[in-house]
This record gives sequence, structure tokens and C-alpha cells, in this order.
Amino acid sequence: MTTSVVSSQVGSQDESENDKLETECVFRGFLKSKASQDRQDDIERAIEGELEADEPSLINQQRNKQIGSQLAAIADQLDVQYRHVIDGLIDELKLTSENAYDNFAVLARRLLARGVTWGNIVVLFCFGYRVILRFFSQNIPNLIRSLSDIMVRFVVTEKISQWVKDHGGWIQVLNAGIGLESPWYHYGAVAVGLISIVALVVWWRK
Repeated sequence: MTTSVVSSQVGSQDESENDKLETECVFRGFLKSKASQDRQDDIERAIEGELEADEPSLINQQRNKQIGSQLAAIADQLDVQYRHVIDGLIDELKLTSENAYDNFAVLARRLLARGVTWGNIVVLFCFGYRVILRFFSQNIPNLIRSLSDIMVRFVVTEKISQWVKDHGGWIQVLNAGIGLESPWYHYGAVAVGLISIVALVVWWRK
């Protein structure tokens, strides 16, 4: 194997690992912000206990938390309007420790069937948060850690993280006038999310 091939493989592995760490940090910020918004103190403490104990060492860690917080603010409108619909879909998934990733992936792929958008990413994260809420009272060991791993694995494996990079990176969420802080983008993201949820329900109930 030539040196150039080895270097390429190492570079690709490093890039993939960075994608995982960055996605994980953004999703953690999302979960914690949503739990805080919803006054879910027990879940917020559990997030700190399960996730922040092994906080990824990223240079832009604080920025990624801010990104997660901004995504959570947008998800709040979706959550208020469609939480019962989302919870119904989660119940129908019949998630167990054995089928959790595969069943979650089936639903998530359908959500993204028309392509990745910022709005669909918000809906995807919102689903992850609602899964935690639905199962938290059952005292499942490492529930939040497991869900976070599933989300990160899906985002990286399904090339959503690549889409994010191709569209300016997660930082676009914070860029006023371009990202989700601008009013037209905020409501546009919510509208896309609502359409995606409705389409998902129609497909699932067929």
C-alpha cells in the first residue's frame, strides 16, 4: 500500500471521527436546551450525568452547544404542535434495545426521503428528544447515552453530516441572515418540518 493511499485513509478516518464528535456535541446541546425549555429537570440532570461526563474535546465545543440550543428553540414550535403525533409514531415503532437503531433508521430515512434540509434535521433531533421523554420514566440504563449514539451514527452513516458541511457547516445555524436566526429561515424551517411530519404520518399509516 502506497504512502499516499495510507495518508488518504487516515485523513478520511480523522474527518469521520470529527464529524461524529461535532454532531454529538450539537445534539447534546439540543437535548439539554430542550429539556431546560420544557422544565424537564430530571432529564436535564440525566443528560449532564450520562453525556457531559465524557464531553468530547472539541475546539469549538461552546459554539456547537450554542448551535444545539438554536436548533432546540426552533424545534419548540414543532414540538408544541406535533408532540402527540410524534409520540404516537414512536409508540408504533416498538423500540427495544435490539431493534432501536434499525427501527429508528427506517423512520428517519423516510423523513429524509425528499432530501436533507435544515428543517428535517430539526425534526430528526426532535424525534430523538421525544424518544427520551417517552422512555425516561422506565429507568432504562444509559437511555440518553444510547439514543445519542444512535443519532450520531445515523447522521454520519446517512451522510447528513456531509450535507451539513456542503451547506456551510453547523455554523450556518448561527449566521444571521443566512442561518436559522433570520425570521424567514426560522419559519421556513418550521414549515418544512411540519410538512415532513405530515408526510411521515401518512406514509406510516398506509
